[in-house]
This record gives sequence, C-alpha cells and structure tokens, in this order.
Amino acid sequence: MKIFLICKVGGASEEEIGKQMAYVESLESMGHKVHWPHRDTKQNDPRRGTRICQTTFWAIFGAKEVHVIYDPTSEGFVADMMMTFALNELGKHKFFRLVGQRRIIIVNPEVVDRKIKEEMEQQIKNGIDPRFTKSYTVVLKNLADETANI
Repeated sequence: MKIFLICKVGGASEEEIGKQMAYVESLESMGHKVHWPHRDTKQNDPRRGTRICQTTFWAIFGAKEVHVIYDPTSEGFVADMMMTFALNELGKHKFFRLVGQRRIIIVNPEVVDRKIKEEMEQQIKNGIDPRFTKSYTVVLKNLADETANI
C-alpha cells in the first residue's frame, strides 16, 4: 500500500529524524511503499517551496493512507494536512470519485490530544467557549476519526 508520511522536516533534530526513519522502515518491512519527505522530496527547491508543494501534492494524491507524526512546531504540517483535507473532500463527491479518499492515521495521538487540550485551556482563559476551539490540530483529529473505517 502507498503511504505518505506527514512529519517535521525543516528543523527536525537527528533524534526526530531517527524516529521517523525507524517508523518508515517498519512500514516498508511489511511491504508498504512510503513517501518520506526527508528521503523522497528534494528539499533544496529553487522555486522556494513551490516544487516541494507539488511533489507533496502528487505523493498524497497517490497514497491510500496518510500517516502523521504530529509536531505542533512543524510549519509544513499545515500545508500537507490541508492538501490531504482538500483531496479527501473532493473524493467524497460523485464527480471526483477517482480522486478517492485517504485514511489518516495519527502515529502519536497523545501529542495531538495534549495540543488540543492546551488550545482549549487557552480559549477558556481568553473567555471563549471551548466548544468553538478552531485549529488545524482539531481538523487533523476530526479527519482521522472520519476516515478510520476507509
């Protein structure tokens, strides 16, 4: 199965890269084909990120699953997640069935839950009803929940 891995690239420590590599190797040892941005997306983009986004889009388009090693400090997470979200939304409609939908798997759900809790606490502190907490982290969690049975 083709899998795209959303993970921290820019600013990732050697320890983080090592954990990502171990995860990728475990999936590949089971016969999966994994697109890992550190290895499979050229990061020296003369178009200042445009080519990286294009490579990422087509890799996500071709994937059946998107696995996420969530890091709230990752800048690329938002772009990668929104591409995944948009493709899945298109795949829900009859005119775009060929686009299909991808199953989203959060590799480290405890980090996602902790970040959402922090965001909700901040909203309460600011006098905002936490039921209306909006964030890309919440979108990620909702998308993973919605696609769990794909």
